[in-house]
Amino acid sequence: MATLMLTGMIGNQRSVDEVIIVVDYYDSWNMTLSDNGSIKSLSGFGKMERVLMRPTDGPWTINMRVHKLDASNSYIRARIRLRDGTILKEDSTSAPYGTVDIFIEIQ
Repeated sequence: MATLMLTGMIGNQRSVDEVIIVVDYYDSWNMTLSDNGSIKSLSGFGKMERVLMRPTDGPWTINMRVHKLDASNSYIRARIRLRDGTILKEDSTSAPYGTVDIFIEIQ
């Protein structure tokens, strides 16, 4: 698991056909989500969870960029996890108007 946190790669886990992306923040945020190159813009207030399904065979890349829309010092947390709760990758920031970037490639 430590290697995963450092490299953002998950090797030989073809059984991963879906993940859940999570944004956890008490206020407003914007996100740009790239799912195998398909780019979506999302915005929200508070916690959001969304299931992503593997779009094709072969490598699956997910890139999340989440941006706080206020100047507070409160933490915003973003993560990619499995249904069983296993966290594949996560990051957080408390910086005013801070941004969290998560990239992961699943083989």
